[in-house]
Amino acid sequence: MAMSDIPPSGELVSIALVRHFLDLASRQGYSTADLLAEAGLEPERLADDDGWLPVAQSAAMIHAVLRSSEDPQISLKLSQLSFVSGFGIVGYLVESSLTLKDAIQSVMRYERLLSTVAVSHLDHFPGEVSWSIDCCTADPVVDRQIEEFHIGVRHLFMRMVKEKLSNIVSSVHFRYPAPTDPEQLAVYQGIFDCPVQFDQARSALVLKLPALAFEFHQMAPGLKQTLEGYADRKMAEMMGAASGSALAQARAQLSALLYRGHASRERLAEYLGVSGRHLARQLAAEGSSYGELLDELRLEVAHKLLTDSSRTISEIGQQLSFSDGPSFSRWFRQRTGETPRDYRLRPG
Repeated sequence: MAMSDIPPSGELVSIALVRHFLDLASRQGYSTADLLAEAGLEPERLADDDGWLPVAQSAAMIHAVLRSSEDPQISLKLSQLSFVSGFGIVGYLVESSLTLKDAIQSVMRYERLLSTVAVSHLDHFPGEVSWSIDCCTADPVVDRQIEEFHIGVRHLFMRMVKEKLSNIVSSVHFRYPAPTDPEQLAVYQGIFDCPVQFDQARSALVLKLPALAFEFHQMAPGLKQTLEGYADRKMAEMMGAASGSALAQARAQLSALLYRGHASRERLAEYLGVSGRHLARQLAAEGSSYGELLDELRLEVAHKLLTDSSRTISEIGQQLSFSDGPSFSRWFRQRTGETPRDYRLRPG
């Protein structure tokens, strides 16, 4: 599928990135044919480097590797086999960067050429900056694998900086609980060789502020302007392909945010790469609004969670951004004529 044929969906991953993951997995002995079969894909489907796949298909491959390896850290370990060119134009932009700050800005500017479900942030603190990655699909297992892979890759690429790693990275953060297995904890320490903290707000590399000015070992000096021109054209094609489908994109992304319990107007706009005002105008042009879309998808996700999960009604209400269980119950009854409890107990 060419870039100009991108379907109107908010959850896509580039074929180039999928091929990179498959290459890394095959180096560890995993069968590419088996992984493609798990995703229901023919090898020919991966021929177009400018093409895209639904995240659900790449998620199927991740789950297949997890089952085969029986290793919850497999994506983190695969990240250590990575190489910059595996990330296509974004990788080449990193290679041609003058400084670490330049490289980070390039990644953040063009990361949507890799996927539409991961967003980077650069937050400044006294003496430090946090370069985080936040993945949002409907599958928390896949989210963790993707985030750990990206953090591992970013840490690996710090070796391109003309400075000792200890002068660049202060610590590594993960928004997930720490593993209880000491051997798994040791894997994190072995890879990052710095403080690793869990249950944090975001998964991130925490960098020392002066490190942003450190120079890179440029592998493609003098090409930055040419590469940026190419990347800008690809971004324009992508935005053009998505035009007229803002509602479909917003629906897909907001649904994923609701499953994660992170839904908000601001976060939706951020994930779609637009301002809140621009999002409102796009939705209005298609006869909708954020409030209407939120109401529709809240009900859809509520039905799903009441049917297929063991979460309490209060927990479901909290996930759907209600202040408490009773508020959720009143809202649900207004829209369906029955309480969440009655719906859950309904036979069949």
